[in-house]
Amino acid sequence: MISISAAALILTFATSAPKTTIFGDVITSWSDYGHGQYTLVDAEGMSFDQADLGLYTYFNSWVDGYARLTLTGSSSSISEAYLKMKGLPHDASITIGKFYKPFGSPIPLASLSFPAILLHSSPEYGLKLNLSLGSFDYEVGVVNGNPIVPLLYSTTIAGSYALTTGNPPTGLEIDNNKDYYGRIAWVKGEDWGSLTLGATYTGGRLSRFEINGFNRFVPKNLQLFKSIDYSSPRSQLSFDLDYQHGPWRVFGEYADAQDGRLRRKIWSTAGSYTFYPGWGELTSTIGYDHYTNNAEVRSINLPQSWNRNRTSFNLSWKPNEVLQWQAEYDLNRESVLQTDGRRVKNNVVTIQTILYF
Repeated sequence: MISISAAALILTFATSAPKTTIFGDVITSWSDYGHGQYTLVDAEGMSFDQADLGLYTYFNSWVDGYARLTLTGSSSSISEAYLKMKGLPHDASITIGKFYKPFGSPIPLASLSFPAILLHSSPEYGLKLNLSLGSFDYEVGVVNGNPIVPLLYSTTIAGSYALTTGNPPTGLEIDNNKDYYGRIAWVKGEDWGSLTLGATYTGGRLSRFEINGFNRFVPKNLQLFKSIDYSSPRSQLSFDLDYQHGPWRVFGEYADAQDGRLRRKIWSTAGSYTFYPGWGELTSTIGYDHYTNNAEVRSINLPQSWNRNRTSFNLSWKPNEVLQWQAEYDLNRESVLQTDGRRVKNNVVTIQTILYF
């Protein structure tokens, strides 16, 4: 794949003068948690969330290039870097490099859904094909297998750890696994609005890192991961809907992820209304997210991978093209792994500022 990329770069530089655009964003936020007893991450108060510096290069009518440097706290990474060959029949394009699969979220807005947090938040290395046939859009690809990362390397929901699909830190022994995925979406727009109905499937197998991680953090009397070997399959099937009509939008996603014997069911739905009062763009959104799994995962007797529900109320204001403010209140209900069946209230207030350039 590297030789193909190099050949494409040499050819495009030889045939035309590239045109480059630089852009980016800086994201900061203030958060307050309503319950701190079971919060495993100190994330309250002011924080620097993320900064991105993107580079888009137009080589010619059939090749584009894109790269993005992301800074988060004390770390930095090349979060995206790819070449895209376009102008093929049926509006097809071929992308090679590091990119996001469908529903990946380059900018972590305050209203990020549970499926986005748990399944879509990490970029992938690989190759993909996009094309359109009539009212249907297709995407198929082969990518590196991003493992489920427990405890220390996991994304959090409301400051509490969850089993998420993401990039582990450099230096850990990861199998060179590959995931294969495909997506089909029906897209239709008429006077009644625009509607997208989609389905996505990902298949692969568990890595040695994942199985070792599960064995380390699962109680010995829980037989959930017994008999798992390195050929244990993984599969993720999701369905999505997005309907827009004028200022109204309704969207949602349901995902069923099976990784060995671990099964996670995640769904999210939301509705929004956008209006223009004369001093920018205001969008109000109400959403509901639900997450369950069949693993009672603990570490040092601390709840780690709870079932949870979240109701969110979000107001976004964009006074211009370079500035956006968001205020969000999340009502989190988390099922704690305790004998008395307690449910923890872990509500969160977040105010976020995004500066685009």
